[in-house]
Amino acid sequence: SETPIHEYAHLWASALRSSNQEEWKNAVDLMKGTPVWEEVRRSYPELTTDDEIADEVLAQYSGRRGAEKLREEGL
Repeated sequence: SETPIHEYAHLWASALRSSNQEEWKNAVDLMKGTPVWEEVRRSYPELTTDDEIADEVLAQYSGRRGAEKLREEGL
């Protein structure tokens, strides 16, 4: 259940980044320094820019939380 949500978050991040740079920057700033940010930085050394890291952080977090919510609902 985590994968579809994770992949959708990549699409959402791309849409936000291309349509509203200011909001994307705000989202990136909120994610920096979080445990998930550091986990992604360590796990994906090929991601070198803040935008690349933020895209994966958002997808990782969304996938985890989305799957958790689905489990709570019994789905």
